[in-house]
Amino acid sequence: MPKYHVDADVASKIETLVKKEPFENLTFNDALIRLLALVPSEVPNADDILNNLLASLPNKTFVKSSPRPSEWVKEIPELKNKGKFSTWKSICDFLSIDVGADSARRKLQAWVASNRPHWPKVPEV
Repeated sequence: MPKYHVDADVASKIETLVKKEPFENLTFNDALIRLLALVPSEVPNADDILNNLLASLPNKTFVKSSPRPSEWVKEIPELKNKGKFSTWKSICDFLSIDVGADSARRKLQAWVASNRPHWPKVPEV
């Protein structure tokens, strides 16, 4: 079964949303199931509803999703019309950057800093 990393901040916000009772021993999985039960199944944009719920909590510093490569590519005239780049790896492949076992985004970040310093910086996560 796959395992997923969840930041403590996100877990805390989910716990707040499910209105955990005092002294209730609620696992993260149970809290997430309880939260998902609050989202109506007939609504087609359940992800948007969940993101809005998390964003509506106080201290809106919850973790953003990974930056989108397609948004970054739009800022690079040399790449803009060269194909559909849906992943950082696809950009690295196009530029012949060997990623190996490292993060494609990090490899691209280093490559841009060394080889194309006039390009916009590759975004941080």
